[in-house]
Parts: sequence; structure tokens; C-alpha cells
Amino acid sequence: FYILSSFFNRMLYVNKVISGFFTAAKETGRRIKHHYGWFSLMFVLEILFLLSFIGVFVYYQINLAFNQEQLFGLMEQANLNATQLQEGGTFMTNQAISSLISSFQQIINNFVWMLYALFGVFLLFGGLIWGAGQKIVGGKFWHHFLKHSLLTMVFIFPFILLGHLLLRKILYVAEFDLGWIINSGIALFIISFYFYLIGCGELNSRVKEIFLALGRKGIKKFYYYFAVLLVLVTFLAGVSYLVYLSAEGNPLILIGELILLCLGIIIFKIYLICLSMGISEKKPF
Repeated sequence: FYILSSFFNRMLYVNKVISGFFTAAKETGRRIKHHYGWFSLMFVLEILFLLSFIGVFVYYQINLAFNQEQLFGLMEQANLNATQLQEGGTFMTNQAISSLISSFQQIINNFVWMLYALFGVFLLFGGLIWGAGQKIVGGKFWHHFLKHSLLTMVFIFPFILLGHLLLRKILYVAEFDLGWIINSGIALFIISFYFYLIGCGELNSRVKEIFLALGRKGIKKFYYYFAVLLVLVTFLAGVSYLVYLSAEGNPLILIGELILLCLGIIIFKIYLICLSMGISEKKPF
């Protein structure tokens, strides 16, 4: 009897979880239908964010390519003749060495500036998009923008500083230590970004309640978010693969795929907000 009772209790709990997913989906559709203007604003902001992010990235990639070309050009001036070097010849003139160091430093600077520029784009448009998303469920736009900025500084900005530090000290870090630091940093970033997303779903709450929800929901009810994030990652991987396949094809198809990507992301954000409301003890559907 105990085994049957435990089995039925588990089945009821699973049914409750599944019901929560469907309820959040219905609530998402209802919110979008009644706040189409804010939804449209989210869509426009998401496109602007994507274009700005790509634009900043491409700009610095062009600068980095130019710096690398300069660096390789200076390296070609190096004297690699073993006989001349043994006879006291110089490997590279002092001026060339100075230019080589300067070019390498410029590459590091461009990487650092790119990190901060991309973070600035993420901070600005992320706050605007999540603020509009919370407005759909009845929140205050600018309050959510400021709360998002706080979350971003807590969960994202430390990794920008870590990247900055690594780039500045890259010549002084052993190869083994550098690999370990990068792998550990990626793992920590994934965990931190997970809690950042949960916090974004809670922007309608007070700051204290947001951080309390990170443990109450992010850890105790992680299965809700894990399932949703798994679907999101699958969607992003699928669209990214389609973009890769059509990168050299019809530009209209590529534009359509990017629009699909933006729509999917903003629907996910609204769904995450509704799901957070649905599993909240204080704000059930």
C-alpha cells in the first residue's frame, strides 16, 4: 500500500509540474494578446540588440584583423638565419621589437574594449527588453530596468573583469593554469547566467525577494527552469544551424531566420516571467 501511495503521489506531482508548464504557456499567449504594443516593442528592441551586438563584434574583429596583419608583418622582419645569429647578428632590431610589443598590446586592448562594449550593449538593451517584458505582466518599466542592471552587475560583470584580467596577464599565466582558469570560468558563467535568468523572471518583486527567489526557485525548483532552458538551447542551436546553412544563400531566408530567432527569444522571456509567477507562492495564476 505504501508503494502504491508513493507512486500516485509522484504521479500527481509530475502532473502538477506539467500543468504548470501548460498554464504558463496559456498565460503567455493571453499576455501577448492583451499587450501587443509592448510585445512589438520587445521585438524591435531584440532586433536592435542583435544588430548592435553583431555590429560591435564585427567592428572590433576588423580592428583585430588589422592589428594581426601588422603583427605578422613585423614578425616577418625577424632574422631566422642561424649562421648569422651565431656570428652575433640580431634577431630583430630594437625598433621592430618595440613595434611588435606595441602591436601585441593593441590586440589586447581591442579585445578588452570589445568585452566592455558588448557588455554595455547587453546591459542597455537587456534592461529595456526585460523591462518591456515585465510591463506586459503589469510591472513598472524603469524600476525593472534598474533591477536588471543590478542583476547584470552581480552575475555578468564579474566575468567581464575576469576576462579583462586574463587578457592583461595572458603572457604571465602558464598554459596549464590558463586552460584551467578558462574552463572553470565557463562553468561558473553558465551557473551564474542560470541564476541571472531566474532573477530576470522575478523583476516584478522587490530586490530582496529577487535574491531570495534565486534559492527558493533556482535550486529547489530547478526542474522547471532546466526543462525550459533545455528547450531554449535546442531552439537556439536549431536556428543557429539554419543560419549557418543559409549564410551564403538567399539573404531573405537569412533575414527570416533572424526574425524567427528574435521572436523565439522574446516569447521565451515572457514565458519565463509567467512561469516564475506561476510557481510563486505569493503570485499563483
